Amino acid sequence: MVAVRSVIYNVLFYLNLTVLLLVALVTLVLPHRAILKMAELWGRVSVWLLRVVCGTRVEFRGIEHLGGGRFKEPLIVAAKHQSTFETFALLHL
Repeated sequence: MVAVRSVIYNVLFYLNLTVLLLVALVTLVLPHRAILKMAELWGRVSVWLLRVVCGTRVEFRGIEHLGGGRFKEPLIVAAKHQSTFETFALLHL
């Protein structure tokens, strides 16, 4: 069953990526903020797909120490890069 869910996730992930990339072409002529919003949408949909298809939940620990969850000051987030997961999981922060 794990292999089936993995295949389903990968098909949906790359289909979503392709569709959003085509839609995002429009953002190339828009302000930089629009490009970031498209990247954030990609991240949110990818994490949602993981939860729905694979049952994987994302948990961020320690956000409360960064200004109550709202980033008012510049900061650096350092991911351990154990996989490509954090590439899209951290986008919506």
